This record gives sequence, structure tokens and C-alpha cells, in this order.
Amino acid sequence: MQTACAKKSKERPENISERIYARIKEDISEFRLLPGERFTEGEVAERVQASRTPVRQALFRLEQEGYVEVYYRSGWQVRPFDPRHFEELYDVRVVLELEALARLGLMDLSVEPLIDELIRT
Repeated sequence: MQTACAKKSKERPENISERIYARIKEDISEFRLLPGERFTEGEVAERVQASRTPVRQALFRLEQEGYVEVYYRSGWQVRPFDPRHFEELYDVRVVLELEALARLGLMDLSVEPLIDELIRT
């Protein structure tokens, strides 16, 4: 039977990178890392108690997903929010909620005109 320490030391690199990825993404979502905030791989590695290689892998994945930007030779930055993106998400939410109400029979309203209006704007 393996101890917790032995299991942790045998953790595969992709598992470490995945764990770091999830933690940084959560830090961004929970505003522990703020939009525009800069940091280095070394700072993250120290905070998560890991080497820089899995940290770098996690950060490049977050960069591909649009959460962070890399500034070569000077570190990383949490990408600022794009208000247009949130407006679009809000519009989609409104359409989905109205459609849900219509399907439940709680509203006698077609969402087609609303969708057409959103497309025009």
C-alpha cells in the first residue's frame, strides 16, 4: 500500500500541470488574480510548490484559451475583460431564458423576433 507522500512524488507531470492549470483558472475566476495583473512563472511555481515546467505548460494552455497573455522575458498577465463578450453572453442568456419560459408554457411569446433583433445589433 502506498502512502500519500509516495503517491504525490509519483504523480505524472501532466497531472501536476493539470492541477496547476485548474488552480490558476480558479484564481482568475475567483478574482484572486485580477484582470491586468502581471506575474512570473517563478512566482506561480513557488506558490503551488512545483517546478517551472508544469507551470509553463499550464500557462500556455491558459493562453490558448484566452485567460492570460505572455510577455516574453517579462512574465505573464491576466487578460483584461472584454465588455462586449459579456454583453453577448447576456444576450444569449436572455434568449435561452425566454425560450425556456415559452416551452414551460409560462409565456406566450416567440423568441424569433428577439433573435432577429439581436442579430441586427
